[in-house]
Amino acid sequence: RGALTWLGGLLLAFGVTMLVAGIQLHRIYAAEIRHGCLGASAWSHACRPLQNTIGLGWPQTYTNLVMLAMQVVPVIIGVFLGAPLLAREYTAGTVRFAWTQGIGRTRWAVATLGLLAAAMAAAACLLGLVFQWSLLPVAAQTSRLADRWEPGVFGSTPLTAAAAAVLAFAVGVLAGALIRRVVPAM
Repeated sequence: RGALTWLGGLLLAFGVTMLVAGIQLHRIYAAEIRHGCLGASAWSHACRPLQNTIGLGWPQTYTNLVMLAMQVVPVIIGVFLGAPLLAREYTAGTVRFAWTQGIGRTRWAVATLGLLAAAMAAAACLLGLVFQWSLLPVAAQTSRLADRWEPGVFGSTPLTAAAAAVLAFAVGVLAGALIRRVVPAM
């Protein structure tokens, strides 16, 4: 429960950070549209500060950092949620007691692992949606983010982020089940 709470807080903080940065980027983009800075007059006196902010300022650093963070999220899910899940049960010896009761192994696995995997897929999908929304102004002005097949962007789309989170969770659970010790499984 502690790891799930910690991970949920971390993902929430990351999502809120992307949301706040996305609002700022959308405000800058709206100002560019309002001043007519997207066409031939993009480098007029009024447009230079806006264009420099998008092209050379913090949005470029933000874009690189958020793409990197979206690649790290599935790893964190697998290491800190998936791996200790079964390994802790084996280490504590509760497997012998829990799996011999009225609920079978398959039913327990579907209930526990399926629910957590669905929650992680939903969280990663929401992060992917916020990622795409927050980078729309940058993608509209640079060719680097316009293509969804670009490696940093493709791995952060909602569907691929959810699939990566579920895969990392499953690999972590498998490592915990095979190694049966928490720290080595992580």
